[in-house]
Amino acid sequence: MEDENIFFSEGINSRALMTLGTMHIIENTLNLETLLQRFDHLETIVEELREFKKNPSYNNDIQAGIDNFKLLHFDKVPSKIGLLILAQPEVDSFNELFCVNMFNALGRQFEKHIEEYKTLKLEKAKSERKRKMLVNLDFARENILLRKENSANSAAILNEISKIEGLIKTSEYEDLKLKK
Repeated sequence: MEDENIFFSEGINSRALMTLGTMHIIENTLNLETLLQRFDHLETIVEELREFKKNPSYNNDIQAGIDNFKLLHFDKVPSKIGLLILAQPEVDSFNELFCVNMFNALGRQFEKHIEEYKTLKLEKAKSERKRKMLVNLDFARENILLRKENSANSAAILNEISKIEGLIKTSEYEDLKLKK
């Protein structure tokens, strides 16, 4: 029985590290494919956490995992959402979390594209930059549509994506600014 508890403790501890590390990537990436892959990974981890939550030492083991994350990644602050997921893995808010983070990543990416666009001299290069952003908007839209169920913000996010798409098609990037 003691060996089983150690196994569970190590499993919970490692899942806590994975959750916090994965949330850091999700909340900071510019790459929409990376976000999608990390989100799928996070869902798998949370399914495991839901099972581990039945263990009486869950809260202590989660805290040990959080402490390990802080020790190993002293330059990173644990995500508030990541901490909430660890405390309450049974709460199903993945679609909402996904939609919001996809839009946030799109915003980070868009800011980078605008800055790069401003440095381009050739019309062909400018046109290609716009095309890439439109492809990314389509990617985000498609993935949000797949997860819009149980997401209170998905309609507003999809509307904002359409507005951005319209601006890209009708404006020069020099004129575009994101609301902060």
